[in-house]
Amino acid sequence: DWIVMRTVRIVGNMVATVTQKPFSHAAIYDAEYDSAIEAVAHGVHRSSLEDLLRKSQRVLVIRPLWANDHNSRIAVERARNLLGKSYDYSGLVGLSARDRYYCTELCMEAYRPFIQEKEPDNPIPRIIQPGHMYFWGTIVYDTGP
Repeated sequence: DWIVMRTVRIVGNMVATVTQKPFSHAAIYDAEYDSAIEAVAHGVHRSSLEDLLRKSQRVLVIRPLWANDHNSRIAVERARNLLGKSYDYSGLVGLSARDRYYCTELCMEAYRPFIQEKEPDNPIPRIIQPGHMYFWGTIVYDTGP
């Protein structure tokens, strides 16, 4: 699942203001380690759920359209393989840099093989706004406004 949130940090405020959406960050839940894999200023890394929630004022859990036991296991493995990669600052303005990851770019990249399989004529961009993540999934939990 994806964890989409409204963070209470300066960058989170900036993302929410620029995108005019109530969400500013996204991460991938890794059930095996009960943690999240996220892309932030110091790169792609693993965070405890406690740390992730501590910096958030609203949280959605979204199940990607392509999620099933098999695909999700592979998606988390793909996200794990990106640990240590650099943050994609250009993602803040909707651009993409090769081999660097913005938060939503990481989430979508993990599911990329399955996205292309189901949507060959309607490619989903590498960079999307955190506030648009629900377009490609089902909200299974919402802490509310």
